[in-house]
Amino acid sequence: MNAATMEDRVRFYLNQQKSPRIEQGFHINQALNIAQTKFIEDRVDNIKKAKQRGSSYYFEAVERVKSELYTIVVNTGFVPPVGNTVAIPTDFFYELNLQVILDGEMYWSTSKTYNEYQEISRNSFTAPNIEFPVHIRSNNGVVVDYGVVGLFSNSNLIYLKNPVTIDVTSTPAVDCELPVNAHEEICEIASHIIAGTYEDYKKNQQLKIQQQED
Repeated sequence: MNAATMEDRVRFYLNQQKSPRIEQGFHINQALNIAQTKFIEDRVDNIKKAKQRGSSYYFEAVERVKSELYTIVVNTGFVPPVGNTVAIPTDFFYELNLQVILDGEMYWSTSKTYNEYQEISRNSFTAPNIEFPVHIRSNNGVVVDYGVVGLFSNSNLIYLKNPVTIDVTSTPAVDCELPVNAHEEICEIASHIIAGTYEDYKKNQQLKIQQQED
């Protein structure tokens, strides 16, 4: 749906909730963009809660995120690193996968926090090597560790980009960049943000998910 329709849907949900009528479009703009970010973060949580890379669940989680957010998924294609560092695109929001070419073979690199990296590096059984490379984010880019030997010749970063900012007040209006099937949920979230009932909405959604799983 376009931006004008999304604005109407937000007002519809506010009327259902018997919330005070919001006339100012810029309030709806703010709520829609916050809701858009929350929608993306909710999907990204599927990856954060998943097991380590290599498990089937991890890849299922990534594929689900790709299918639900495909309009903001970017594949850089293979780009040579600078030393052992992969450049981070300016529109980067969240990493999905990182493929690396080491000694002519393709491997999946595992994302680690700095603390996790320090811990595994101290143990010779868990330390990164050419078959099990890992990477961490730095100010200069994504730094890949693959042990002391091996030629790092290419990398392919698949990531979520920052979506465009929705604007229902500009001329022309700026529509939501996420897939159309996400728009209704974003509108409903935005209405709860305006009404100050987002936490209650989130709890209800989690309860529904739990009931479905049971």
